[in-house]
Amino acid sequence: MDSVHRRSAENLESVKNDRPFAHFLGEIQSIEPLIASNALSGNAFFVACASGKYKLRVCDSEARAKTIEDNLRRFPNIFPKFYGRDGRYILTEALVGYRGLTNDDLRRSARKIGRLCAEVNSAEANADHDHRQFFITRIAKLLHRGIIDRELHDRVLGRYEQSLDRVTVRISLDMNDLHKGNFMIDKDDNILFIDEEGINPRMRGQGVAKLLRAIGHEDEYREFMAGYNEVADGSFLTPEYLAHMHLVELVRTINFKTEVGVNLDRAQKDLDELRKFCA
Repeated sequence: MDSVHRRSAENLESVKNDRPFAHFLGEIQSIEPLIASNALSGNAFFVACASGKYKLRVCDSEARAKTIEDNLRRFPNIFPKFYGRDGRYILTEALVGYRGLTNDDLRRSARKIGRLCAEVNSAEANADHDHRQFFITRIAKLLHRGIIDRELHDRVLGRYEQSLDRVTVRISLDMNDLHKGNFMIDKDDNILFIDEEGINPRMRGQGVAKLLRAIGHEDEYREFMAGYNEVADGSFLTPEYLAHMHLVELVRTINFKTEVGVNLDRAQKDLDELRKFCA
């Protein structure tokens, strides 16, 4: 059993023992782990009961659940319907009738997604986030764990310092891990962000950089920026700034994937991209 399935099994036992939302859900008919092919947490479940189907998220702590609750209440147009928090558990709509985004959906909906990203980035974050130390700590962890060697560590750190001198970084709320797998769409092209844990204080636009590389096409890039600018000023998203954020996001992603115990093969594509980016 890999680490994701092991964590999912442990969380399932916690759900059975704690019986969160018992008064709202009543008798639970089934609990189904929500583990997508790219999942790394094992924290989410589909719960079916007489009143319908819901998504239940198990958070690491009650404090973390409270932070997620605050974001769900703050951005009701971005997330699925929020039903409540019970200790460290979060209950949301299961999005019956929605489906995952295809590449065509992602490109066709670029303007809408741009508006969602801008709404989140417009929210100031009351957090002491040292973005330089964030990066240095994570690249050092990769060296210490043998994921990268000293030569690559020094090249990456040198590229980071050069890049940082050319950009101005501001901390805001930002969407983590922006990719098509974290959005769902219905038949009317309504789009929602489904990673309840995925909004945190970070460098503004860090998630946007990853998404724009996935979109790739110039027309869709313009559509995304048009949507972003409808809500907030996106002039800071210059090619230099996006390249800096891409480097930060690569290191964050590799560190996270290898830290939570997934097979190193899951991070190999990102490692290859990091070597190429800092060659």
